[in-house]
Amino acid sequence: MTAGGDWENPVFFIIYWDGKALRGYIPTKGNLWNTDTKQAYGNDEESDAKNLLERFPDVFGDKLEEEINAKDLSFNAQEITEDIQNRIVPKQ
Repeated sequence: MTAGGDWENPVFFIIYWDGKALRGYIPTKGNLWNTDTKQAYGNDEESDAKNLLERFPDVFGDKLEEEINAKDLSFNAQEITEDIQNRIVPKQ
């Protein structure tokens, strides 16, 4: 699923049953959210720019902070799926 305000980048997440309770997981790889503030990109331009530079230096490394915007990125469905599959594994 995805969620977010109309001013934010959507954040992908999964809700799953672990055998006892519903649980949620927000993948980091391929997903566009500020891992420092734990919010969707779009809520704090300064913090978002710093986080984007840290997470995606090959995309934004030569830009000034005021030129950085998460809207310039797209999520990576394959990386999101791999992150989920590596994190949520059936009990043996």
